[in-house]
Amino acid sequence: MKKVTQQQLSEAVYDELRRAIFTGELPLGQRLNIPDIAETLSVSPSPIMVAVRRLSQEGLVVIKPRVGSFVAEMSPPQLKMLMQVREMMELFAMQNFNPSPMTMDHLDHAVVRMNAVYSVNSPDAYWEFNEYDAQFHETLIGALGNPLMKDMYRQLHFHFWIGRIILAAEGQSSKWRASRGDHDRILDALQQGHIPLAAKILGQHLQATRLLIESYIHAINESQESPPKTEVRGQ
Repeated sequence: MKKVTQQQLSEAVYDELRRAIFTGELPLGQRLNIPDIAETLSVSPSPIMVAVRRLSQEGLVVIKPRVGSFVAEMSPPQLKMLMQVREMMELFAMQNFNPSPMTMDHLDHAVVRMNAVYSVNSPDAYWEFNEYDAQFHETLIGALGNPLMKDMYRQLHFHFWIGRIILAAEGQSSKWRASRGDHDRILDALQQGHIPLAAKILGQHLQATRLLIESYIHAINESQESPPKTEVRGQ
């Protein structure tokens, strides 16, 4: 992890811990050793604890009283259920889409940034792309003008990140490039006022993600059901 300066210390520590979780530097389920992290970042434990509480509110960290703080985990069934909720919320938002010029500007900005990241061959490209992908989808939800749904979706979106971390750990992170053009097509349809077409493309985009998750879950189930291999030794 990178060392941070005193400027905007709490925010900088939060950003660094969040980045470390997203990139797998702090693995899912790992206990957060506050003194060790403070030493690594060259700060006192206080801003670390503030950042951990904030990450806990977002669902990325689990605080267990008298035990410690841990990077959140997610079981395959939870991941599948989360994707189902995401599909329902985003398709409802798209079917009732009521864009403003500001909404369209935000969508366009997110797509421009995703395309810029796409052209960069960087180890962090997957995570940078997903930052703008999150902005794109949150903007679709926000266009409903329903603050409650927006807050619910934003809270869930931190759990979506855990799903992305799991898929990255399973070697699926390279597949984000295949979905890049979906956002361009969704934006083009919205700019032309073709809401049903945009909803159709969004549905296909979400379905592809769900199938990726289901493939991951199927592989896990198969590995658990397969009998252990026995070693045959020669006489």
